[in-house]
Amino acid sequence: MDVKDLTDTLKSRLNGPVFFPFLFAFVAVNWKALLFLAFHDGTIQERVAGFESHVSLWSMLFWPAFIGFALICLIPYPRWLISSITGKAVRGKARMDARTLQATENAVLDGQMETNEKRLKITQQEQKTRA
Repeated sequence: MDVKDLTDTLKSRLNGPVFFPFLFAFVAVNWKALLFLAFHDGTIQERVAGFESHVSLWSMLFWPAFIGFALICLIPYPRWLISSITGKAVRGKARMDARTLQATENAVLDGQMETNEKRLKITQQEQKTRA
């Protein structure tokens, strides 16, 4: 296995639907321990010991997996709601644009009819004056 295969595998795993909900849940559950590990002033051994005292198997694996699974299952519903609302707005705008276009076409046709009627009257008057 070369480096390209490894990077392709990593990209496919990271772009999958499971990684980011799990990562989000992991950070949400373990944020205090992660901040302690990253920013505590003690030695690395003290920071690791403090981190280990703040976490458990449940907070490291089970809760993030459960919350991540719940997010994977629930995220499509708000997306569906938002797309249905925006879809109604887009369809409403299209109907309004169609009505505006129809009104514009009607106004143009009315103007053309008036022009044709005026031309017809002028032509009829010219024919009467010649006769």
